[in-house]
Amino acid sequence: MNPFFYDVLRVLRNRGVLVLVVLTSLLALVALTIYDVLSAPGSPAQASEDTVVVVLIMGMIYAFFVPILGIQTGYATYARDHATGVLESILVRPISRSRLILSRYLAVVVASAAAIACALLFLDALNLLETGYALPADQLVGLYGALLAEAVSFAGVLFLIAHLLRSPGAILGSAVVVFVLIDVVWFFLLFFLGIIPLFTAGSSGVKTEAMTRIVELEYSDPAGLPFLALVEVQGGFFGGFIRPPGGLASVGLTPAGLILAGLFWSLLPFLLAFVLARKRD
Repeated sequence: MNPFFYDVLRVLRNRGVLVLVVLTSLLALVALTIYDVLSAPGSPAQASEDTVVVVLIMGMIYAFFVPILGIQTGYATYARDHATGVLESILVRPISRSRLILSRYLAVVVASAAAIACALLFLDALNLLETGYALPADQLVGLYGALLAEAVSFAGVLFLIAHLLRSPGAILGSAVVVFVLIDVVWFFLLFFLGIIPLFTAGSSGVKTEAMTRIVELEYSDPAGLPFLALVEVQGGFFGGFIRPPGGLASVGLTPAGLILAGLFWSLLPFLLAFVLARKRD
C-alpha cells in the first residue's frame, strides 16, 4: 500500500481519534436534541432561526474538542514516532526527512478533513430526521473549513514540539499545556474582555469596541477560527442576533481576513517544524 494512504488509514483507525469523534458527536447530538425539544418550531420562519442556533451549538462544541483531535493525530502520526526513534528506521529507506514529514502532515490533513466531515454530516442528517429541516449548507461549509484549520493547527504544534523535545511524556505534557492555554485560558480572557462588555454595554459605541476586541482576540487564537467563521456566515455575533452598525468589516472581520488567518494558523506550526526537520535532525 502507498505509505501516504497507509498513514491516512492509520490516523482514521486510531482509537483515540475514533473515541473523540464519537463522544463529541454524541455530546453535540444530546445538546441539539434538547434544543429541538424545547424550541419545537411551529413555522418555517421559526425553524429557520432555530437552524442557525443549532449550527452555533454544534460549532461551539466542536470548536472546544477539535484541538484534542489535532493533538491526537499529530502525536500518533509523527510526534510519537519521532520521539521513539521509529522515524529513524524509516529513513534508512530512500526517503528524505522533508518528504517524510510532509507526507505525515498531509495524511493528518486528509484524515482530519474526513473525520470532521463525517461528524458534521452525521449531525446534519439526524437534525433533518428530528425536525424535518436541513442545516444551512453555507454555514456548515464555513464551520467545516474553520474546524479543519483549527485541527491542523494543533496537529502542526505537535509536529513542532516533536523537534523541540525528545520524550513522549514531555511532548504530551507540553501539548496539554498548549491546549489549556489556547482553548481554556484564552476563552476566559475573551469572556471577560469581550463578551461581558458586549452584553453589558449601554451605548452602541462601546458594543462596537467590544465586538472589535472579540474579533482581534479570536484572530490571534487558532481555536477562535470556528467562532469567527460562524459570525461571518451568520452575519453577526451569536447566531447573527448581534450585528455591528457598520457591518462586520467595521469590527475587522472580512472573508479574506478569515481565510488568511486560517491558512496562517494551519501552516505556521508545520512550516516551523519542517525547517527544524531539515536543519537540525
